[in-house]
Amino acid sequence: MKIVTAFFMAWGYFLALPCPYKKWDEHQRHYMLGFLPAVGIVAGDLWCVWSLFLQYIGLPIYIESIATLTFIFFISGFFHLDGFMDTCDALLSRRDMAERQRILKDSTVGAFSVISVVLLIAWWIVIFVISLKRAPLWGLFLIPVISRTMSAIWVLTLKPIGHSQYRDGFTRAQRKNALIMTVFLAIAGIVIAMIIAALSGAAFYLPVVLTIGMVIASGACIVHATGQLGGMSGDISGFSLCMSELLGILIVALLIQF
Repeated sequence: MKIVTAFFMAWGYFLALPCPYKKWDEHQRHYMLGFLPAVGIVAGDLWCVWSLFLQYIGLPIYIESIATLTFIFFISGFFHLDGFMDTCDALLSRRDMAERQRILKDSTVGAFSVISVVLLIAWWIVIFVISLKRAPLWGLFLIPVISRTMSAIWVLTLKPIGHSQYRDGFTRAQRKNALIMTVFLAIAGIVIAMIIAALSGAAFYLPVVLTIGMVIASGACIVHATGQLGGMSGDISGFSLCMSELLGILIVALLIQF
């Protein structure tokens, strides 16, 4: 029952969907992070269903494409974009470490964050709407799974910044158990994506290539951000998630061209 509670804690915290079971257990917070890939599976499933629905009603392809694109932002309640913007404000300020950390936890929206989110959305539109037009279902399913998997792994393994909500940390056993669950759920997501790819006539190994690319992209973003900001935080996790998803859809666009 505690595991079920942790899953719905993750659902209620990371998804902008009505949560069918509202209960918070602070002792299960590490498992809540372990269920982030499951949140990605829910988001990926719904993203695929939304895409199929838009195809069914027969909207013009560009309207269908941009309606599909925006779904992934709406379903998370723009939660991760907030962290992306805060992190960009801090990173692009080019101030000393203490000032960068102060900017990171400041809720004020700065010019750098606005410019960064505009560029992020612009790149999404160029890749998704103009290049892809209609993304393959295996990509729509897997991208939210891997981005959230990596966010969970970074939060569970890296030292938090002093003001981070995760600063109290978890015991070694809690981290280990949550990481095992994270990896297990991520593998399940990859296998499902491979099945979707095979059933749709695509090469079954494409989800593996996508996963490797997203892991590298997420890792590069985390190395840079934590090096500049002195540790890990929820905002930095959101930053790496947004960047890895953008690189993920770019990888999908490149894979289907060859």
